[in-house]
Amino acid sequence: HIRRGDFCGTIHDVCSEKYYSRAIARMRELHPEVVFYVFTNDEEWTDAFLQKASDKINYVILRGRSESNPITDMQLMAECQHAIISNSGFSFFPSFLTYSEHKHVIMPEVWFNGELKEKSRDIFHMPGWLQLPID
Repeated sequence: HIRRGDFCGTIHDVCSEKYYSRAIARMRELHPEVVFYVFTNDEEWTDAFLQKASDKINYVILRGRSESNPITDMQLMAECQHAIISNSGFSFFPSFLTYSEHKHVIMPEVWFNGELKEKSRDIFHMPGWLQLPID
C-alpha cells in the first residue's frame, strides 16, 4: 500500500522512495518470486516510481480503486499473503487481519514527522513485523 495524495506535505508524509525501495528489496529477499499487488491513491507517481525502482519488479497496480471501494480494498489487502504498508490505518488493519501462517509485514519505523516523529516510533509495531527506516 502506497499512501500519498492526502498525506503529502502533512505530518503523515513519512514513507519516502528509499523506504519503499528498501521494503521491496527486503520482500524480494524473503520471497524471490513475489508479485506485488499495489493499492495506492496516487497511481501516476506509484507507476513511475515502480518502473524506475529496481530491476524488473513484477507488479500490478489495482487501478481506479483508491477511495472508491475502501471496504473491498481492505478485504483484498487482507487476503494478500504478505504486505508492505505505509503509515496508515488503511494499511495497518488489513495487514493485521491477514491470516497467513508465515506472513511478512514490512512497515515504517515511525508513523509521523516533525515533533511527533520520535514519539511515534514503534507506535503500531506488531511482534514479527519488520520495521524499516523511512529515509
